[in-house]
Amino acid sequence: MRLETKRRQFPSGHVLFHEGSYGFEAYIIESGLVEVTRMSEGQSRVIGTYEDNSLIGLLSIIDGQPRQNTARTLTRTSCIVLPDLYIKEKIDGAGDFISTIISLLVGRARAGERRHFRRHSIEKAVAVSLPDGSLAQHRTVDISMGGIKITPPLPPMSDAMVQVKIADLPFFPARILGSNASGSRLQFDMSGDERMMLANLIFKHSGRADEAEAGIVHFVDMEL
Repeated sequence: MRLETKRRQFPSGHVLFHEGSYGFEAYIIESGLVEVTRMSEGQSRVIGTYEDNSLIGLLSIIDGQPRQNTARTLTRTSCIVLPDLYIKEKIDGAGDFISTIISLLVGRARAGERRHFRRHSIEKAVAVSLPDGSLAQHRTVDISMGGIKITPPLPPMSDAMVQVKIADLPFFPARILGSNASGSRLQFDMSGDERMMLANLIFKHSGRADEAEAGIVHFVDMEL
C-alpha cells in the first residue's frame, strides 16, 4: 500500500487535535497561524503560535503517548497532513541510527521546552489604560501573539495589569513584564476570540519580508 500526504485547508477556529487524544496525523503549516494551548490549573494556557514551515503534532505519533496540547487555527490555514503510518514508514526506513536519534529528540522535547511566539514589526498606534485610570498613547516596537513592546516606556510598574488597545481592535488585558529606555514589554492575557482578532491584525499588517528576520519571544518554560 502506497502511503501519501495530503494538503488540506482549515477555517479559522478549527481544532486540529485535542489535548489527551491519540495522534493519527501531524501537520506541516504552509500558510496561516495555529495556536497551541495546554490546560493548567483549570485554565487553558497558550504555549505558542506556529506559522509557515512549522511541524506540529509529531511527538504523540512517534512515542504513542496522548497529545499533551490542543492545536487550533487562528486564521484560515493550509497544511500538509502527514498520516501516522506514513511517518512511521519513513522513520523505519531511515535505519537504526536515525531512529535512535529521533527517539532521543522526542524524549528531550517531552522533558520540556520554552513556549515561543514569533515577533513581527508593524507600525500601529497603541493606547494603554493604566491602573489609575489615565490613558497613555504609544506606538509598537514589535508584536507577537504573546505580547507587545511599546515606546515610549511606561512608568515603572512591573507586573501590573493594564488594558491595551491596538489600532481599531478592542482593549485587551495585558501584564507589564518590564521597561527600559527602549520601551516596555507587555504580555497579553486574552480570550480565544480576542487572539483570533489579534492574529488577523498581525497577518494583515506584517509583510512576509519581515518574517525572514523575525525573532522568537520567550516567556516561560513549558513542555511542547
